[in-house]
Amino acid sequence: MDLPNAANTVSITATRGFEYKPTIRTVSLGNLQTTFELRLKRWSHLESQGWISVDEHLHFDRLDPKDDERWLTMLDADGLRGGHFMVLKGGMTPGVWSRQFNYGEAGRTDDGQRSLTPGQEYRDNAQGHINLLGIGKVIEPYSTGGMGWPAVVENYPPLHDVLAKARSQGALVGAAHGGTLGSQSTALADAVLGQMDFLEISNGFIYRVENWYRLMNCGIFLPPVAGTDLPNSPLRDPWQPMLGSIRTYVHTDGKHDFESFKAAITRGRVFISGGPIITLSVNNEPIGGTVELEKSGTVTIRAELSSPRALREFKLVHNGTELESSIHKTKHDGIHRWSIERAIQFDTSGWVAAWGRGAAIEAQGFDAMAHTNATRVIVAQQPIRSEPDQTFILDQLQTRREYYQTKGAYKSDAQRQRAIELFDQAIERIQER
Repeated sequence: MDLPNAANTVSITATRGFEYKPTIRTVSLGNLQTTFELRLKRWSHLESQGWISVDEHLHFDRLDPKDDERWLTMLDADGLRGGHFMVLKGGMTPGVWSRQFNYGEAGRTDDGQRSLTPGQEYRDNAQGHINLLGIGKVIEPYSTGGMGWPAVVENYPPLHDVLAKARSQGALVGAAHGGTLGSQSTALADAVLGQMDFLEISNGFIYRVENWYRLMNCGIFLPPVAGTDLPNSPLRDPWQPMLGSIRTYVHTDGKHDFESFKAAITRGRVFISGGPIITLSVNNEPIGGTVELEKSGTVTIRAELSSPRALREFKLVHNGTELESSIHKTKHDGIHRWSIERAIQFDTSGWVAAWGRGAAIEAQGFDAMAHTNATRVIVAQQPIRSEPDQTFILDQLQTRREYYQTKGAYKSDAQRQRAIELFDQAIERIQER
């Protein structure tokens, strides 16, 4: 490292993901060099409980499989068991970048402890961005709606059809960035039509839960995921890992291969974190589960938020509404632990989740957030319904339909009609809920 000429001491910060305490050591350089040892202490033991952490949103070239050993070492150094590297077009560079040497099984690398999986972020300036994890081959033309170079001006194909094509290859798919990027995002329509497996609610620069909450209030449940979106947001505080500055934790019984990751996401055993570790149980049912009640009644909720860094906020969420709860706060051996235990009355079917806020990440102007997947509570086998959220989504779908009917860019009437047809299907589907 480069040091000022006058420096005779230097502070070194060592980290390994979120489950080890960051260690800081100030050393004297003496005659401009020194040797020292830093020992990291694990404070969380999620892996022994079957959880692994994965960065599902990375953009780096992997052009030669011989270089994967370095990426695997970097994952290990940041406490990650998996990384999803996605090719894309436009953005930081006009053309195609973050290329992978291959896709599908031939493009995956596994050292027995960690895995690298190629994928694709497909983007449209109007429709938005989608993540296609584990695709078998790239879906052309990479980007539409005028994004990237050479530009494809048309808002075609619909992202719905791209998602379906990726799924046919065995990919795990969903909207990126909370479904909020894109001037006329189609994320709500694609979710209503059942063409997504997850919703990415956070990156190193964004945290969006509005669409997610509204969808769940209409009975449409998508597990949350999160990833750094490097190298778009490279700045870090000293305690932060480089890869996985925000990550997805999945309960895979410790397995790290793509199929195990995919199965865990599908089951909903997920939480996301940019630092704090968060847990939740509802009547002893774990994150992402379902509690069945024969009639209206109460459920017992236990949640915990913990971190070596200061904690700022901790909430339970019931059907999208944050609840005020009594929080028991402790600090032992440098670890902050906040816990909530309380009963919630359910007269109709709904859901509950927990989220927490850690100390600010100064370099990013962003707080260290954590959020569990929702646990459903079904009362007397009744569906989950919310008329206000149904009305909101319906209004959004109708507004988007009008845009693509009158202003969308298409080469033919058939292309435009395909887009309108999908909105009509989504409108009918949400009206039936």
